[in-house]
Amino acid sequence: MEGARFYKMINPIMHYHWGTKGRNAYIPKLIGIVPDPETPWAEMWMSTHPKAFSEIITPQERIKLDSPSIRESLLGNKFKDGFPFILKVISVGETLSIQMHPDKIKAKELHEKDPLNYPDSNHKPEIAIAIDEAKVFVGFKKEEELEDLIGVLQDLKPFAEISSPGKLRKKLFENLIKLALESPKEVESFIEKVKEAILKHPFKEKTLFISLGEQYKGDVGLLIALLLKLHTLRKGEGVFIPPGIPHAYIRGNLVEVMANSDNVVRIGLTPKFKDLESALEVVNYEKEPLIFSPLGKEYFEYDVSLDEFQVIRWYIARKSFSIEKELDKNFAVGILLEGVLKTPDGDIFRKGDALLIAQGATKIFLEPLEIPLEFFLVTVP
Repeated sequence: MEGARFYKMINPIMHYHWGTKGRNAYIPKLIGIVPDPETPWAEMWMSTHPKAFSEIITPQERIKLDSPSIRESLLGNKFKDGFPFILKVISVGETLSIQMHPDKIKAKELHEKDPLNYPDSNHKPEIAIAIDEAKVFVGFKKEEELEDLIGVLQDLKPFAEISSPGKLRKKLFENLIKLALESPKEVESFIEKVKEAILKHPFKEKTLFISLGEQYKGDVGLLIALLLKLHTLRKGEGVFIPPGIPHAYIRGNLVEVMANSDNVVRIGLTPKFKDLESALEVVNYEKEPLIFSPLGKEYFEYDVSLDEFQVIRWYIARKSFSIEKELDKNFAVGILLEGVLKTPDGDIFRKGDALLIAQGATKIFLEPLEIPLEFFLVTVP
């Protein structure tokens, strides 16, 4: 605990169109401000990414984390180029794009070919953890689920002819993407056929498909969404998304941690740049998302086995339980979603506060002053 230095952070806000607004806007409630009713509040970044530098507050001034020398003094020489991760709070009011993230090899290729749309050469594995109930598309449905889907939606059958078992994900995804690339005008009429079939059958994603269809008419993402697994995450539950896994967040508030990258290969359900050719190269049909459930646990580690980050959650309902963590002199970043914390030096952190713990501490100790308390800490393994 010797030498532990805690700094409150000031973090950039992203007002993407899909963020929550007005009374439903979670981020303003979290940080204690009154929002403009028409402004969407989508993401808050705790970051040293060039797109969005956080700041820290010292007794003398606010310091932006955009300088290698400043970062070296706070994070150590190893991390003078910045955090190896981005910690975000995200608030989803409208469905995000169906997207994937490249692995390191493909990220480098995409960045060299198209630095405007792929602004760095890093991979972007990520974990999303529900703050409240959240709905997300992550990963492909199982083969038997896709067989059942084709049984209901017979128009998909020509896209699913396979010569060997276990390849239905690949065949459907490739053929639907190729339809959009080679015959984009046919996509809209095909979606209408699928919609007619959906309306005639009991289909659990029916309402979602219809509402998305009104917003993204003729978008191949509507067809790809049919292939994806719909997950409902309860408070504290998380899903780890490796590179190459198609996903889209539908509704809810989440804590998201990812490798320090902003590379996104978009497939559909967005007005932004889409890259269907690269999607065919990036997609991974074999990997599965990992689901974590810490329900009932006061301390939980989301074990994603990455070099870039480790995520820990405390949910404390009794004051006799304190927060203690070995840091091995590494820096860490935290976000307090509920409650009040006190440091050994008497500094107070409240709901919505993000904190940087500077390098040098072997162990930290934080005392809950108000409960229930929910606190996330991101460290480097």
